[in-house]
Amino acid sequence: MNSSPWIAQLHRTRPAASIDTNHKTEILVIGGGIAGVTTAYSILTKTNFSVVLLEGDKIAHGATGHNAGQISSDFEVSFCELVERFGSTLAAEGQQAIDIYARQMLRNIIAETDISVPYIECVGYFGIQTMDAVLADLDDMRAKKDAGLQVEKMYIDRTIFEQDMIRADLIEFCEPVEKEKIKELLETTDTKYIAVDTFPSGVMNSALFTEELFVYLQQTFADRFVAREHSFVSKLVLKKDAVRAYCGQYAIEASSVVLCTNGFESMIIENDKEKSINQSFHEEIYGIVGYMTAYLHSGEITPGVIAYGLDRSTEDNPYYYVTRRNVVIQDELKAGLISFGGPQVFLPDRAVYNKEMLYPQEVVDDMDTFASHTYHRHPGEMEYRWHGLMGYTKSKVRLIGPGKHDTKLLYNLGCNGIGILTSVYGADRIGLFLKGEKLGPSMFDVQL
Repeated sequence: MNSSPWIAQLHRTRPAASIDTNHKTEILVIGGGIAGVTTAYSILTKTNFSVVLLEGDKIAHGATGHNAGQISSDFEVSFCELVERFGSTLAAEGQQAIDIYARQMLRNIIAETDISVPYIECVGYFGIQTMDAVLADLDDMRAKKDAGLQVEKMYIDRTIFEQDMIRADLIEFCEPVEKEKIKELLETTDTKYIAVDTFPSGVMNSALFTEELFVYLQQTFADRFVAREHSFVSKLVLKKDAVRAYCGQYAIEASSVVLCTNGFESMIIENDKEKSINQSFHEEIYGIVGYMTAYLHSGEITPGVIAYGLDRSTEDNPYYYVTRRNVVIQDELKAGLISFGGPQVFLPDRAVYNKEMLYPQEVVDDMDTFASHTYHRHPGEMEYRWHGLMGYTKSKVRLIGPGKHDTKLLYNLGCNGIGILTSVYGADRIGLFLKGEKLGPSMFDVQL
């Protein structure tokens, strides 16, 4: 069972054309999710290049249609770790690129294309259970402020705050509150949470956004844009002056190729001397299957995002999350959609993700326990259960830009669990690179 409410809203009627001939183009984009379609948009609007986009399934039906629908600028790695790995300047620039620049780019795309999908910005809340996690987040706040970034305060249980466990240089980031305030922000009666972080967030049906943008590209750039669905690329060969992609019995030749896909596990990548570069590629990227569930609430609700950090000493998964947004279910009838997510399962190396696989019973039990205990929802109310493949990078930072040794091969991949804004930012950076602009170093640079 893999029933995504994101996909259920598409109601698309256009046919899905598969590749049926050889093609020659300037830029080949592989992947038809939000990363691939926004990358195509960026290239088409910034350059005069022709673009062929190939999607192995249907547009927006991969991770883009099987996610949590959150617009978050967080990373699955702390800011302190980013500073340690990339230095304060690049870490701050990377964080700000997602916090501010990518959000504005998303607004601009919606405005410039008249996309109708609702994009709602809101404040997100992250619940914290342990003092170790509190101190780690406060250290992150200190590092961000020292790097010149804007920092929000942490709401912390007054009784915890008064125990003098917080260093003097971290006090300025704390706002002591009563326990009831913690529970109110997290919308729970669970008393385990001792603090709450706030962060800029938002909600959007990324599948619907991607589908509408794709249709816009087809209509606006019909002379330069060709897209084919159900067209899986099995092999890439990097030649001296071109790239050749093989899709069934057909070949596509391009000047450059941009990988924007989680479907990397079965793709062979070689140079023209038949030397495989798969090893370094696959060592950098691995797959994780994320699981989600949702129910409908009668009438409209206030959109919002809440995450619940867990005691890492006793749980394999670092947090659960809740996304609230409004949907149209019958003509003009609106309802609230309450979504839950959290459990993740590693995909064995080079294993092929099966989108039709059954939702594991242990994950059902896990999700239902969380929903009933923390958010007080009866498991029987769940009307949707879905899962999706997410591409994770070894560094937990998205790969954006040309390969280090062959600039014909470009990357905009690695959602790392939080991928909508980074996909949009990556698309813009790819477009600028192909336009010929000189880009400075970035923590997203590809080292392959």
